[in-house]
Amino acid sequence: MKNMTESKRNNRKASANGTSKQTVSPVRVLQEVQGTQTLVGSSIGHLTLKFEPTLEFVKVQFKCDNPNLKIERNGEVGDECSFILEFKQDDKREAIFDIRARAVEKESDEPLDICCRDKNGKTLGNTRRYWIKVKPAPVFQPPDNFSIPAWIIYVIRLGARSRLFYLLIIVVLVVALFRYDVPPTNRIRNWAQRVSDYAQIKSGTKDPYVYDQAWSDPFLPTEDNKPDPSKWLAPKEWTLANGENDSGTDKALKADANGVGLNILPSDLYALYDYEVSFPLNISENQRSARWVVRAQSQQDYYLFELTLPTSTVNELELHGYVYRNGIQERQLTDPTPAAIGFSKFHEGDLLRVTITVKDFAFKHEFNLGLHNEKDFKNPNFDLQAGGQAKTLTDINNTYRYGAFGFQARDGTDAFKVERVDIKILK
Repeated sequence: MKNMTESKRNNRKASANGTSKQTVSPVRVLQEVQGTQTLVGSSIGHLTLKFEPTLEFVKVQFKCDNPNLKIERNGEVGDECSFILEFKQDDKREAIFDIRARAVEKESDEPLDICCRDKNGKTLGNTRRYWIKVKPAPVFQPPDNFSIPAWIIYVIRLGARSRLFYLLIIVVLVVALFRYDVPPTNRIRNWAQRVSDYAQIKSGTKDPYVYDQAWSDPFLPTEDNKPDPSKWLAPKEWTLANGENDSGTDKALKADANGVGLNILPSDLYALYDYEVSFPLNISENQRSARWVVRAQSQQDYYLFELTLPTSTVNELELHGYVYRNGIQERQLTDPTPAAIGFSKFHEGDLLRVTITVKDFAFKHEFNLGLHNEKDFKNPNFDLQAGGQAKTLTDINNTYRYGAFGFQARDGTDAFKVERVDIKILK
């Protein structure tokens, strides 16, 4: 009671002096701060803030006396270095921020104050202070001669702060070999270029080479009845089933488990850019759909095309395309000519040949139907065997320029069979 009385007296005294006292919640939502303790030159550090496990909303504000320290999150600097965080029930209560320094001229210890507020601006717990040491980047001058020991020392010094340490060692050795005309220089040059390209392609700083050879897979029988692992990166549940006319020697790829299967090229330094791919779909009775992916960067990033087959009540094919990133549908592709693709319901054993021309960021699809009984003139699709129908979808955002081809299945609820896959490169 005495403490409460003194608190009220102090509040009245502050009010009488014309100043307002900031209300601080006793709740301490910011539980832990972890991250980089030293920034050297223009390097980027990270701060991880961990919050109270039931927190739903918090506004985090950073304050630093040094204007050369910058805080970012997902590429955004925030309004007055403030960031609004909202968490769902199952979210992990933490956030990662990038911190970088610029124009560092001398070493110093810089305080970074972190304040948390609720939606009404009320402070949630006391301000936390985090100390960061900033240092100017060391300056290494390259040797002014061709002394091999001097160059080795120079590269080792750079390697302490460079991710390309081993690549630089290789480059220095190659320079020395060329300087002293050590044969065979052509092979060394080609090998060094190959190593450099491989590192850049793998790191995403250089596009893969253009694959310029035909690629095909007729799905020949295998001992384990699985697609050839040298040609397909596919879910383990996918199998080879009997193909056209239920032939045991003419197999077909059966995509009947959730996942994406992608074709594999002879080298991961190459990728498909512009090409034409064709494949016959072996239709099963009451089959509803089929899906394929184009220019896949991985099994998470690709263009997805979904074909909905005609039914007894809907006499048309429906083709839709989407951009997928990190396994999540991002947006739909543009359909410049939204006219229907007229077909009646397909039946067991019908073959629908799909031919896709992948050119720039347009994806032209042609559909040619072959009836299981090609002489069945009573079939509503009988007259449609003579010619194909086409539809083109485009990506106005130019998302993916290259990548693998493949198929996607969903939960095994709508399996489909592919007789073979043939890819022809467009010159």
